[in-house]
Amino acid sequence: MAKDFQEKDTLGDCSVAAYCSSDTPNAGAVNRKATSGIAGIVETSITLAASVTDRIVYEYEVEPDEADWPAGAWVIRADVTSGNKDIDITDIFICRVNALCVNQGLVGSLTGLTELASAIVHIFTVSGSAQAAAIESDNAIAIIVCANNAMSSRTIGITPSQLITAPFGIEARGLHCGRFRDDIPLEGPLKGKFQIA
Repeated sequence: MAKDFQEKDTLGDCSVAAYCSSDTPNAGAVNRKATSGIAGIVETSITLAASVTDRIVYEYEVEPDEADWPAGAWVIRADVTSGNKDIDITDIFICRVNALCVNQGLVGSLTGLTELASAIVHIFTVSGSAQAAAIESDNAIAIIVCANNAMSSRTIGITPSQLITAPFGIEARGLHCGRFRDDIPLEGPLKGKFQIA
């Protein structure tokens, strides 16, 4: 199963930082929450200096409220509402952080991209690893990294209006000695119901 998180205008609790990446936050970069609720509508403009690379321009703070972080696909959607032909999206990182915004490790990444930052919704599917040490208060930070290929500064704008999809959720089909079992469908009076022994 998968769970969707709504990108919002609300600022994240964590500051923009490299976390599990090795990149540099760009001036004006922001961290927006991805939880539940209404989609964001506020565009943030980020100006990249001439010929810079490896610059963090945007981050999404995903709040799963889950202790079980399984392996699976993370789908990051970035709504570039003001594009620029001289700017490339080069890397995507997903990091796990604790409640104090301290990096706990890399969940997954896409690196070496050369996706033109045109004014469309960019969709990136990242293969995420299981996080056995995760606890319920941990959050994920999705990081968008860009490069400016021009000899002068260039600006793009990003709006937090899309969904981020992550591999959270359990499909409970049956119970065995108080534990969930995927291979035992519930029948009879228990069908459609479950309780933990």
